[in-house]
Amino acid sequence: MELLDAINQRHSTRAYLTDPPATDIIESLMAAAARAPCAFNRQTWRFTVIANRPVLDEISAGAKNYMTRARPLDLPETLDEKLADPAFHLSYGAPALTVVSA
Repeated sequence: MELLDAINQRHSTRAYLTDPPATDIIESLMAAAARAPCAFNRQTWRFTVIANRPVLDEISAGAKNYMTRARPLDLPETLDEKLADPAFHLSYGAPALTVVSA
């Protein structure tokens, strides 16, 4: 696939299956991500995959609380209503979350 094709065909997903991807799929994605180039070939990043629904719900609730209270970003006011909705999940109910840290 050409770069411009990939850019023009991308889309956001806000509807997910409830079951997380199989472990072998997650592992192959993380292996591919680990091959990304970085400065001085140091690969200081870490990937943490969270596929535990109660933990994902806790992360969403905590992040929504922080975003509402601290306003860390210049968020549009239209987001306030969503953040106040207990049913709104920041990751739209995705069954797994990958955290990239360094």
